[in-house]
Amino acid sequence: MQPPLAAAYSALQAGRLEEAEQLYRRALEVDPRQPDALLGLAAAAEQRGATADAIALYRRVLTLQPDHPLALAAVAELSAASDGAAQESALRQALARQPAAAALHAALARLLASQQRWSEAQLSFAAAWELEPDRAERAYDLAVALDRLRKSEAAAGMYARALAQAGSSPGFDIDAAQARLRTLREQPQAGR
Repeated sequence: MQPPLAAAYSALQAGRLEEAEQLYRRALEVDPRQPDALLGLAAAAEQRGATADAIALYRRVLTLQPDHPLALAAVAELSAASDGAAQESALRQALARQPAAAALHAALARLLASQQRWSEAQLSFAAAWELEPDRAERAYDLAVALDRLRKSEAAAGMYARALAQAGSSPGFDIDAAQARLRTLREQPQAGR
C-alpha cells in the first residue's frame, strides 16, 4: 500500500482531484503543518479553478516555510493579474535569496512572457531549464521563448528535447510541441 501522501500525489497527477483532496486532508488531520499536503491541496484547488483557495493554501505553506520556492512561485503567478510589478519584484527578491530554485525562475519567466518581454523571459526560462534539464515543461517553455524571438533552429532543438522527455511530465502538451516542431522543420532554410 502506498503511503498517504504518495497516494494523494498519484491521484492528483492522474487528475482524480476529489480523491487527492480527501487524501491530503487526511494527512493534514494527522499533521496540520504538513507542507506537502498543503501544497497538494493548493494544486488541486488551482486545477479546479479555485484561485483564491489555492492562494490561501500556498500562503499557509509560506507561514510554515517563508522561502518555499514552489509556494512563492505559485502565489506570484496566481496574483500576477492584480499587480504584475509587485509580483515581479517579489519574485526577483525570492530569486536573490534562492537562485537555484527553478520554480522561481520559471514563474518570473512566465510573468515576463505574459508582458511580452520575451528576451528577459528567455533568460529566465533558460535558467529554469538549466536547473531542471530533465523536465519536459522546462525545455518546452524555453522553446516557446526562443520561437517568439525567431530563433527557429534553437527553438526546434528545445521542442525536440521536450518531446524526448515528455513521458516524465504529466500534463505536458505533446501535440502542441509536435505541431510547432513540424512547422519549424518545414520552414525554408532561409527562415532559420
